[in-house]
Amino acid sequence: MLLSSLALAVLSHDPPSATTIAANLTMQPHAFNVPYIDMVYWTLVVEMKFYALTWLVIVTRQMKRVETLLTLWLAITAFAIWVKIPHWLDAIVMPTYASLFAGGCFLYLIRSRGPNVRRLIMFAVSIPLSMYCTLQYAVKYTNSTAFPRSSRCA
Repeated sequence: MLLSSLALAVLSHDPPSATTIAANLTMQPHAFNVPYIDMVYWTLVVEMKFYALTWLVIVTRQMKRVETLLTLWLAITAFAIWVKIPHWLDAIVMPTYASLFAGGCFLYLIRSRGPNVRRLIMFAVSIPLSMYCTLQYAVKYTNSTAFPRSSRCA
């Protein structure tokens, strides 16, 4: 972020202000009504939420229930596809990204603890949820309502 700020300060006609830089250093600039210095930093907010949830599981000594919590996370994500959930729950659960994180967690559990029926099923469930959520969100970034088709895949 500091390198981006320096590059913008040197190369841009409108370099970021000290306030903008300071707000971006928090990785939560929207909390201060300040834009991202680089739009790709939105991912850091999502990652920080995941790490906060992970921290919460660890400090509350719930790692023994991590597979149940991941399953619940996927269930809420699937529910949120069809039913609008309250904003506060959406902010915590992050249904757009939850299946990606949970799928990665189940892959880690399969690798570290070995495959079992539950882990394999929950990883399998995460795949179509991830595909659905990713395709829904792709419209926002591509400004397209059509799914791209590759001539190699057609």
